[in-house]
Amino acid sequence: MTVHAAGRSPGHASVGRAVRTSLPARFDSRMSLYATIAAAGLVLGVVGGGLRIMVLGVPFAVALLLGMRPRRPVPVAVEVGLDAKRCLEGDVIDGRIDIATSHTGAIEVVVHRSTDAIGPPDDVAGQDRWAWWVPPSTPRPVGLPITVSAERWGRWSAGVIEVRLTEPGSMVAHRGRVMAVPELTVLPAPQRTRQMLRLDRVPAVVGAHPTRADRADGYEFAEVREYRPGDRVRDLNWTATARTGVPSVNQRQPERAGTLVVVVDTFPDALRRHTELAQDVIVTCGRIAWSTARGHLADNDRVGMLVASAGMTWLPPQAGRRAPFVLFETLLRLTSSTLDVGRAHTVVDRVVFPPGAAIVVVSPLERRRTIEIAQSARARGHRVEVVAVDVGPATRARLPELPSAIGRLRDLDFAARTTALRRQGIPTRVVAVEPRSAEDDR
Repeated sequence: MTVHAAGRSPGHASVGRAVRTSLPARFDSRMSLYATIAAAGLVLGVVGGGLRIMVLGVPFAVALLLGMRPRRPVPVAVEVGLDAKRCLEGDVIDGRIDIATSHTGAIEVVVHRSTDAIGPPDDVAGQDRWAWWVPPSTPRPVGLPITVSAERWGRWSAGVIEVRLTEPGSMVAHRGRVMAVPELTVLPAPQRTRQMLRLDRVPAVVGAHPTRADRADGYEFAEVREYRPGDRVRDLNWTATARTGVPSVNQRQPERAGTLVVVVDTFPDALRRHTELAQDVIVTCGRIAWSTARGHLADNDRVGMLVASAGMTWLPPQAGRRAPFVLFETLLRLTSSTLDVGRAHTVVDRVVFPPGAAIVVVSPLERRRTIEIAQSARARGHRVEVVAVDVGPATRARLPELPSAIGRLRDLDFAARTTALRRQGIPTRVVAVEPRSAEDDR
């Protein structure tokens, strides 16, 4: 592992944190062994009257007394950062850990992983930590490069940094956990989602032909026509009125921006979110919802979101540059076991969708309440599409001991629900959950 000397070397992380602290002195594991040998030699020498046996324990007793001398805490400054604070699934982010201390001995640095969503790159996959050893001869401060791989969408910290300062021949080390690596926001990878599902473009105006140019209030000029009772005075075209002698007004084309609401429900039948299977469902539903929302935001549509978790969280439709980040914050609520309400969100018992809004429901169809939301929206005249997330393949992969009869009954029930939705005129697409491998779970 390359170790850099002091200063900001090329590629220094642009997003980071810094902490100044003091590491307390802690006894080495050899202290107990030395104490046992010294005590045994002393006892055997006194009981047996053998001076030679007593002399054997003297070096260990002296080393024990020297090692037990009071040691002051050693100040240390740690700064850690990553080259980016936001990335996509599968991206590899470089970073750097800078350590400044007056200690002249060796430095050991360990980053203990706190989640399997962020880990070392593929060439060292399977490790549960990052580790460095800096020899005493290295100039201070030191810079340690760190590389992380984003495996799953969400907001994660790679782990906690532990620093250990040692001296050659000493049985006392200064060590402690200093700080956590800055959080990294991992967005769902759009290319993976498009491979799983290709949703048709939902018309911005329900029932309108895409080539039709209705005339209404907007920004794009359509034509000049004669004034009619009820027209606004500010729409008068004074040039055309003076030329023709007839009051004329400017007519503009309407805005084509539509409204889309994404309903996300991830509960796979009482398994909740504390199991590996439930996490697989959350990851899959999040990728589909994010891809759908981003596609319509790129077309200047307004996008809202209804998250059905411990309660229903409603995010009203919105557009603009800030909308993708607010929507992603809403999706992050799926990865939490609690329901924390922010200012931009409202917990509701029922939702009345905006008139003319298109509805996309992403759900494993395990809760009757979510199915009723789709049916009610369809009955009120909304265009509704359902993305049925099939947890059957993931269930068989995660629970191989599950009786096959139970799996077949669950598949038949899922097929019956999707068929019922199609018979009610609701287009329903099926997407299978892709379980993470055992290597990803480490």
